[in-house]
Amino acid sequence: MCYFCHKNLVKMSDVLIRIHSLIPYLFLVLLLILLSLTIAGLSSGKFTLRQMALARVTMILAHIQLIFGLGVLFLGDSAAAAMSQGMGNIMQTAELRLRFVEHPMMMVLAIALITIGFSRAKRAATNKAKNRNILLFYGIGFLLILSRIPYAAWFNL
Repeated sequence: MCYFCHKNLVKMSDVLIRIHSLIPYLFLVLLLILLSLTIAGLSSGKFTLRQMALARVTMILAHIQLIFGLGVLFLGDSAAAAMSQGMGNIMQTAELRLRFVEHPMMMVLAIALITIGFSRAKRAATNKAKNRNILLFYGIGFLLILSRIPYAAWFNL
């Protein structure tokens, strides 16, 4: 590979990492707002179009975050360096295991749950069922996301 091409790949991976580190701030704020509205909706019996729109935007943002995360995982220099050490070394080192195994797997699972929650809420017949589906699936997704955010790397931008 030519020097210029390699230099652009490094810049691209830096951009992917930066975007992947910034999107969660917006995503988590929207998710908290949605969960708050859903809890209020359960007590009032209402489910608004605003909630559905927010659920859709949150789900789409989660998928965008996933795409950037997969780009970081497969195109990033640190991922290539870690993978060259072998999977056994990654699994023995807590930081590497979190970054390259636990974090990606939990995020995929959380985003799948959020997607299921949106789909079920969209098809639900009653407001109560819509609120329950959003609260259950988005809530579990939110907890999974919070459990596996690499906080040490996240705050050291």
